Amino acid sequence: MSGSITTETLPLAAIRLHSRFQPRSELVNTATVDAMREAGRSRGHANGWAPEIYDPVSLAALTVINSGGKPATKLYLFAGFHRYHLAKACRVGAIEARVHRGYTPKEIEELADRSNIKTRGHTPLEEARIYRKKHDAGMAPHAISRELDH
Repeated sequence: MSGSITTETLPLAAIRLHSRFQPRSELVNTATVDAMREAGRSRGHANGWAPEIYDPVSLAALTVINSGGKPATKLYLFAGFHRYHLAKACRVGAIEARVHRGYTPKEIEELADRSNIKTRGHTPLEEARIYRKKHDAGMAPHAISRELDH
């Protein structure tokens, strides 16, 4: 894999979700975020946001062509779905992130798949999408299972 990784504090409003990199489309069950928020409160954080508990989210900085035909860098979440939603629920304006620059979209998909399949909590359809991408890329079912620790 190519590219570099930096850790930065970025505004939540700059972070985008896209199904290509994040199989969860929306926060369906708030139980995980509620538990995370309660853990933060038990550490003395009134709003529940306790960044010392969790790793930074992971973002892909990818260049896209905006509506004016000019290139623009967009930040796509590929690991840290619940941490992102916890920050939103706690009304945090900015969040620490590991920003991956210089990676191809395909490399980010591979990183995302490895990260997201291990976290569980996906609907069967979301998990199937991850497997399908691997299968369409030519991987055998037993190799997919081994790679994704199933």
